[in-house]
Amino acid sequence: ATVTLTGTTGGVFSADAGLTIDAVTGLITLATSTPGSYLITYTIASTGGCGQFITNTTVVIGTEGTWTGAIDNDWNNVGNWACGGIPTSTSNITIPTGLAAYPTITGTVAFNNISIQNSSAVTVTGKMQIGGIIDNLGTFTATAGTIELTGTAGQTIPTSAFDNHAVNNLIISNTSVGGVALGG
Repeated sequence: ATVTLTGTTGGVFSADAGLTIDAVTGLITLATSTPGSYLITYTIASTGGCGQFITNTTVVIGTEGTWTGAIDNDWNNVGNWACGGIPTSTSNITIPTGLAAYPTITGTVAFNNISIQNSSAVTVTGKMQIGGIIDNLGTFTATAGTIELTGTAGQTIPTSAFDNHAVNNLIISNTSVGGVALGG
């Protein structure tokens, strides 16, 4: 994040716990900050007959791989993702509860872990490559698509992972000694 100061300088930046911010420059370090909403305060001490000056702003640090469904159900629409980027094969995906639109995968997508939260849904009519954990508390429909397990560590297909216990095509490309286990 870049900070542009206009007007009086010489103040100090501070923020809620969880946000790493440089007190002098206001530069936020995303790599060591926790996702969330933060109140940032910029304070200039009283000096030369002028009173103390304090201003605040809010910054939201999103989690890469969090679906918002803000635009439509298209996985490849950057407007549907919290951080405005299409997930990659190393992304951990979260599909939260209570959204207007849930994703439908029509092409090929790849990522690490997926967490489908309570009452949320994912529909696969294309191909979904999963390199990590499947955590499903919602509806995961793959009766018209392909699921490929691509992990390099053991993977488990949990009990009731897929809607109606059905997958149209299942490909096991896991390269670990543990391979893939069926949870139920």
